Amino acid sequence: MRSVVWLEIESTTQKVCGVISITLNLFLIYLILAKSPPKLGGYKWLMLYTYLFEWAYACLNFFVGPSMHNYNSVCMVFQDMNKVWFGHGVAEFLVVVYCSFFGSSIAIFAVHFIYRYGAVNLDFRQKYLSGAKQVFLYICPIACGVFWGLTVWYFMSESDVKSDYLRDHMMQKFGLKIKECAYIALYFWPVDKTGNVYPEQLSFLGVVIMYFILAQLFYALLIQAAIPCVLMYLPAAMIFTCPMLNIDLDLKYPFIGVTIAIYPVIDPFPTILIIKSFRRGCIDLLTCRRKKNQISIDYSHNNGIDSFAGGGRGASDFV
Repeated sequence: MRSVVWLEIESTTQKVCGVISITLNLFLIYLILAKSPPKLGGYKWLMLYTYLFEWAYACLNFFVGPSMHNYNSVCMVFQDMNKVWFGHGVAEFLVVVYCSFFGSSIAIFAVHFIYRYGAVNLDFRQKYLSGAKQVFLYICPIACGVFWGLTVWYFMSESDVKSDYLRDHMMQKFGLKIKECAYIALYFWPVDKTGNVYPEQLSFLGVVIMYFILAQLFYALLIQAAIPCVLMYLPAAMIFTCPMLNIDLDLKYPFIGVTIAIYPVIDPFPTILIIKSFRRGCIDLLTCRRKKNQISIDYSHNNGIDSFAGGGRGASDFV
């Protein structure tokens, strides 16, 4: 099947998943606000923060929906200008913002891991997460996203060298003129005027910075969640690694853009299904069943841990 067709499939998948994700995350936000058990404590606000972010990410993915592509030693994220109503400069900025959201999402997963670790380690909680220190859990994902975005903007912005190299390929592969694409790209092994290949230092430096952020959080989150590892971290690692090795990752099916689009659709389900109050609230809404009574459960045997983070998903509210 031609790459142009796959590009259309990717765009359609992003739009469909975007609508589902926006709706589903709004529903989960309602459950957090209306159906959260009292013993969830401060973790309620971290969950609300997370799914508001994912809702915004889904909205951005719906309106922007860039494609990821590798060609020899180039890895790029590009937006087909024929599918958007805004100008080239705005489109390139939104592609950078899209990447910034990706960086923030990595940090948000780590924040949940840290919060839950504090629920079972009282010394760690008292030292790093007590009182006003918890505000750093909300600031860090934003700071990480901004830093990731600035890195992308500085090291991956459009250039004449990149455009000249990609011009013929984009026309042959996708039927797009390079001026019809707003893109960011890493070009690891450009060719000089004499035809010699040389390493592009800025591209390697940029990807080292990204790898540092990605790898540090990857190992911590590998224990916590398989879904983001499979749908986000591994594809991202593949995007960077193959061009660095000058391997042309000529994939007929753009699975990387699709997996990232699918992720925010799947991610709310574990939370809805695992937390008992949310699960019951969902069943009540779907079956139009009236709430008859509410059973109060004594959590005193948890020694106060549940009031910090809902027992780290170990309490009965989570089963």
